[in-house]
Amino acid sequence: MTTPSEMLGIKKFDRWYPGQEDLFNQVMEWINTGPQALGLSVPTGYGKSLLGMLIAQMSGRKTVYLTATKGLQDQLMRDFGAVGLGRGAVELKDIKGQNEYRCLEFQSMQVDRAPCHTGYNCPSKRQCPYYMALEEAQRAKRVVTNYHKWMYQIYSHDSMKVSMPRDTQLLICDEAHQIASVLENFLTVRFTAKDRDLFPWDPHWSARVWKSEVSDILELVKGRLQAVLRSVSNQSSNMDIDHKLIAEYRHLQSLEDRLDRLDVGLKDNASNWMPEMTEDDMAVWTPLKISRYNNVLFQGVPKVILMSAMITRPMMDYLGVLDGQWIDAPSLFPASNTPIVHVKNVTVDHRTSDKDMEKWVNCIDEIIAGRQHKKGIVFTVSYARARYLTERSRFKSQMYQHSNQNLRSVVDQFKRASAPATLVSPAVTTGWDFPSTECEYIVVGKIPYPDTRGSVMKARQAEDKSYPSMIAMQTLVQECGRGTRNSDDKCQVLIVDDTWMRWWPQNRNLAPRWFRDRVHRTNSLDRIPIQI
Repeated sequence: MTTPSEMLGIKKFDRWYPGQEDLFNQVMEWINTGPQALGLSVPTGYGKSLLGMLIAQMSGRKTVYLTATKGLQDQLMRDFGAVGLGRGAVELKDIKGQNEYRCLEFQSMQVDRAPCHTGYNCPSKRQCPYYMALEEAQRAKRVVTNYHKWMYQIYSHDSMKVSMPRDTQLLICDEAHQIASVLENFLTVRFTAKDRDLFPWDPHWSARVWKSEVSDILELVKGRLQAVLRSVSNQSSNMDIDHKLIAEYRHLQSLEDRLDRLDVGLKDNASNWMPEMTEDDMAVWTPLKISRYNNVLFQGVPKVILMSAMITRPMMDYLGVLDGQWIDAPSLFPASNTPIVHVKNVTVDHRTSDKDMEKWVNCIDEIIAGRQHKKGIVFTVSYARARYLTERSRFKSQMYQHSNQNLRSVVDQFKRASAPATLVSPAVTTGWDFPSTECEYIVVGKIPYPDTRGSVMKARQAEDKSYPSMIAMQTLVQECGRGTRNSDDKCQVLIVDDTWMRWWPQNRNLAPRWFRDRVHRTNSLDRIPIQI
């Protein structure tokens, strides 16, 4: 049997993960015979990144592997950057945004701020680290990059943008459960106070007025851009560069991108774009139906894999992938190691009384009291609720509570701490791992419903009543998986919000299969279960 290391030409990965070879064969069959898109639900334990690289290698197709974060992009290069240096496999290249590369001529700035964007004939262009990485990515048959860089290459006026690689035939979207938020963030158009000198919008404008004004100001900005570009191009050496002109050009170029995107959106379907005016003098336009713009991501690539431990059929539907193939792999970890139970307590929302909040604190304290030889996490959704718990708990001396500013340092302290220790957090829902004894129980203090007061959320909820529940389920699944990173981990999950009793039966179809398998069959218990 051929091993992954032999396929990739590297010494690592000399054996298949359990179940990985069968899953690999299913995906390869889809590549040869299936539709454009594949939804691939891959629970922890299958070696998801290795699986993706094997598919990229053995498909024989030009492949771009997308990540949600630059950290994961770096990890992939550490693990697979040597692919192709052995026998037979094709070398992997990566490309990041221009702000990740330092300009050789003007070393105080990154490439995204460099004068070459405005026509300056840079004598160091052949040695520029960004250009070199870009050229390598263009020639490469396997490329890893992040979602923003991939989409930016098409939807930007930047003179340095170039497709990478050309003729992509396979797109692998890792952490695909984040695609909707990544795509929304990329498409959302924001105008700041800095823009108002050129574009003095009025918060009371109707969509019709915005549509007219955006078209007019776009022509003005294009004219200003050309004037600045001529001024910069006349500067012949780095001694002559006027950096104020460069900064003005970059701002004008950014404003042109945003105006153009909104102009196209409003002309295409004004009713699909929702404006919001913020307290800090910003105007924000957000597309309501992300599915209308999924090709901003897919870009006509013949084969697309949406891969995640948390992606579900409803998420694919929301992205507008209605006719894709679906593979829902079972979890390889014993469900008994990570049971999910609801303990009857109180309903937790903005209407919860002070008396019921005391019951909530007491219930969490009782859970902690029975697990003093273990470390655990309490998820609270909000920082206010986290403070409420830590101020009133009889175990506050062993609690670690953080703010936005000190999140990483507090989490590091908690990881180093010995039991008993409890991390109280609304924020470590994704991107954080607490394996083995770092977390052996999790308390879900509240079903993590998103804030539904904004106009965008209200409009989406009016269109699809299940939308807030889909977002809540995604966060809940992330919370419940923080302490289970390998087959030996044991992490009990206790939910203490009675919202669960009506919410779970109505929305269980929004959860991935492996999560549903872990929910206690009776759904709710009258007393706190014994520890596992």
